[in-house]
Order: sequence, then C-alpha cells, then structure tokens
Amino acid sequence: MLAIENSTDHGSLAILDGTRVVAERNWIELLPHRAALFEELRKLLGEAGVHAGAFDSFAVGIGPGGFAGLRMSMALAQGLALPGGAPVHAVSSAAVIAAAALRETSAQRVAVVGDARRGRVWLGIFVRRAGGPELTGEWALLPDADALAARLAAQEVEAVASPDADAIHELLEAAAGRAWLRGARRPTAACLGQLVQTRRAHDIASEPLSPIYLHPAVTVPPRFA
Repeated sequence: MLAIENSTDHGSLAILDGTRVVAERNWIELLPHRAALFEELRKLLGEAGVHAGAFDSFAVGIGPGGFAGLRMSMALAQGLALPGGAPVHAVSSAAVIAAAALRETSAQRVAVVGDARRGRVWLGIFVRRAGGPELTGEWALLPDADALAARLAAQEVEAVASPDADAIHELLEAAAGRAWLRGARRPTAACLGQLVQTRRAHDIASEPLSPIYLHPAVTVPPRFA
C-alpha cells in the first residue's frame, strides 16, 4: 500500500506491507503549490526499489486541511490507482491524529481541533472503537474558546489534540486545560496507512473520496486590475 498524507504543511508518504512500514518520507512544505509531493514520491520509490505500478492499494488523508494539499494527494492516489484498478481508501486526517492520541492516553473520547481561520476553530470528536477512532456527531465550526470549552464539556471529552497548536495554543489552553495534549499533533502517512489497514480488517468502509474543508470561504482581491 502507498499512503499519502498532505493535509498540513508537514507532508508525508509511506509504503506499507500490511501494517509494517517498509519506507517513508516526511517533509515540511514551504511552497503554496505543494509541488514537493511529487519529488518526495520519486525519492521514496527509489529508496524502496519499487515502481509506481507495484501497489495493490492506496490510502489517502482527506482532511480537514489545506485545499491544495488535499486535492493534490487525492488526484495522485487516483491517478496511480487507475491503470490497475487498485482501490483507494480514504480516511479523515483528523482520525489519524485521534488514533495517535488514543494510543497515547486511556481516553475514550478525544477531540481534534484545528485552526479554521478568521477567529474560528473546527472540531471533530472521536470515540475509541476496535476498528479505530469513530467520529461522533458532525464536524463543527466554533467561534471562540468559550464555545469550544462548552462543547468539550458537553461531550465529556478526555483528551484534545491539534495539528495547529502553534497558531491556536492560547485558545486550546483556555478551553481544554489539562486535557490538551500539548504540541502540534500532525497526521503522518505511516499512521494513516496503519489505520486504514485496521479499518479494513474490521470491514469498515472507506470514507467518501472527497476533501473535508472546514475553513470559511476566503476571497482575495486580484493583484492586478
């Protein structure tokens, strides 16, 4: 399996045999067009000694996250899978973060909180299941720390993780307190692939192969009249 996770500025790729990680590449994306993904794939294939047609399945993270990264990773997975008709398994990138948080703690409910820009945060709450974390309820957009704290308390959340802790650490401190697992918790392709394999073993279907966007729409004036 080739796993692709490109929802944040920390991109990653991994090759897995079952749940065993055969090779992986991780990088920080500095350019907005996300072109590093293709060069890193070339390096990964070279290091592992495999070709792009060797995979019998693909896994891709579908966010929430950045527009360009999600679209590019899904297009890449679908393009590589098309010639051989290999399946593409999708799972939310937040579920990958939740899976890591559940391994780290004894929590039964974990929240993943991200920066939704313009003073808002997005929230997904996951419960521990044998086949991996399961989203409970709907994704939410919340306006401030008070709204987040109220939602966490109402849902009896025991642990909180965020891929955007560098940007919203003050809000997380105010809303989550000791439940916040400090530091940015970003999804990786290796963990993504392992979660997909676990879900497949428990006959859990792929999520829709469509990006999860929870950022409010942003318009930018043209640079040139």
